[in-house]
Amino acid sequence: MDLTFSIDSTRFGETVTTELIKDGSNVPVTNENRHDFVHRYIQHVLKDSVAAQFESFAEGFYRLFNQVESRLCRASELELLVCGSSQLDFDELERGALYEGAFDAEHPTIKAFWEVAHGLPEAQKRQLLVFATGSDRVPIEGLASVNHFHQTTSESQSTTLCVPEGGCMMCSHQPASHTHAPPPAAVCFALSSCT
Repeated sequence: MDLTFSIDSTRFGETVTTELIKDGSNVPVTNENRHDFVHRYIQHVLKDSVAAQFESFAEGFYRLFNQVESRLCRASELELLVCGSSQLDFDELERGALYEGAFDAEHPTIKAFWEVAHGLPEAQKRQLLVFATGSDRVPIEGLASVNHFHQTTSESQSTTLCVPEGGCMMCSHQPASHTHAPPPAAVCFALSSCT
């Protein structure tokens, strides 16, 4: 198959051909024009094909930060503003937790829950963050700013960590047992069942 000045891509199961120059599907790429092809290909993939999405992103971004302010930031600072921090500080998340029902920070079930949570590998900590907040991203204010609730379930309800019916985020229901702590496997099961 000969390479031409066109790109085939699949959109919703259909092949779409985009010509990089006029009548591009009939213009072969040669040693003489290969640099032009690479330039146009990169232009299309990184700019033209995502122009509408990037324009929407930029419009929203510049509602928060004007262009002058954003130019004062380093790339790492802009990334933090847009994506949040990649560092998961579960001590902060624990400090931001709110408790209802029979729970408080000193309750044996809560202490055991946080012991399990702190010991999770990074991937499961991200699942727990999704479970608790609906997102695996750390807000710019840090995890201490995430107000999530721990509530007790009635004795007739589940005996494991669960998301309430309807998938309400920011809240986890747990049995208020003084006799046993939620085992790590139960926490991991709850995370894998909901994410």
